[in-house]
Amino acid sequence: MSRRFSVDRSALDDHPPRLGPSVVLVHDCDAAAQFYQRALDARPCGPEEGPSRQLALAGAAPTGGDAHLWLVQPRSPAETSIVGRQTGDWPLLVLYTADCESVRRRIVEAGGSPATSVPMGDRSGPAASARDLYGNVILLLERQPHHVAA
Repeated sequence: MSRRFSVDRSALDDHPPRLGPSVVLVHDCDAAAQFYQRALDARPCGPEEGPSRQLALAGAAPTGGDAHLWLVQPRSPAETSIVGRQTGDWPLLVLYTADCESVRRRIVEAGGSPATSVPMGDRSGPAASARDLYGNVILLLERQPHHVAA
């Protein structure tokens, strides 16, 4: 028996969907939270005990607001098997920065490692990449000046 669901579209007009936190599977929430705090200046923004943590990256959202990471411990062997590679060879995070190399160094100094051969799509300009504690790729792209069409 299939169920049919209907959505009152008028309710969506007043409240457009918004992106919530990006889920990151980790073996140790405390260690991962400390890593992201040191590497990217993330700050706790939720409960700091139990099998998950929420962190905010100040000003990292496209609108200038905070972007959020939800660090979650695996609940099954299948989830455990993809910690550190839940996005395959693609980046888990893409961050725009004024200085890719200094951010890459901070990530490595915080316990991450350099990354190579990261798919970037059609992108030119300075870029760097690193891996978090578990091997997830963080792609860093240098902000390019916006050109105004004449």
